[in-house]
Amino acid sequence: MPALFGFVPCESFSLIILLYIKIQFAFRFYGKTRRMDNDPNQISREAWDANAEVWDARMGDEGNDFFNVLCWPVIASFLDARPGQNILDVACGNGLTSRRLAALGANVTAFDFSGELIRLANSRPNPDSRITYHVMDATDESALLALGEHTFDSALCNMALFDMADIEPLFRALPKLLKPPGVFVFSLTHPAFNNASTVRVAERAFPPEHPQGSPLGWGGKFSEIPPALVARLRHPSS
Repeated sequence: MPALFGFVPCESFSLIILLYIKIQFAFRFYGKTRRMDNDPNQISREAWDANAEVWDARMGDEGNDFFNVLCWPVIASFLDARPGQNILDVACGNGLTSRRLAALGANVTAFDFSGELIRLANSRPNPDSRITYHVMDATDESALLALGEHTFDSALCNMALFDMADIEPLFRALPKLLKPPGVFVFSLTHPAFNNASTVRVAERAFPPEHPQGSPLGWGGKFSEIPPALVARLRHPSS
């Protein structure tokens, strides 16, 4: 596969073209009926500002089963965060991933376009003051580049690309923000299994006695695990 926006694919990377098509198509519509003709980015921002308190209360510092079982183990492996590294957390939400990376000793620059989510992130613990939060839009290329070229050892975007009206500014900026051979790791609901053509087949995810530890947890009563895609792109070495 050829380089994309200056990245080269890793062995763990797949389906970026399908992802791009899916995102561009999805943002032509809002929900099922209302067309998003008037600034889809603003609609998404307002939705997350409105949802921020509920999301923060339910995700907290612990996350949910989807994040802890499916996403974080692979994300942590792909990033391989080391003490002293500078990591960019794109669309950080309430800072869940930022805090985990800071606890590993990384210096984290985290941003989200929702001012409410950043306010809540700032209200939670900041391990050794290693996290710096910003209210910033991932579709604003000039704002991204103002963070500093060749500043970051790696970058992360967890379950957020599909909420961006346009991913091209981010993908153009990242190769400039990363130090070679830095990596960009992202996760999303797997496009091959989350679409109108998908047929769901029930399969028990946990034993019947497995407890549901939180309102967003699965527990033994749930019959499926939503597939997730975690991918890694590497900046080509100069």
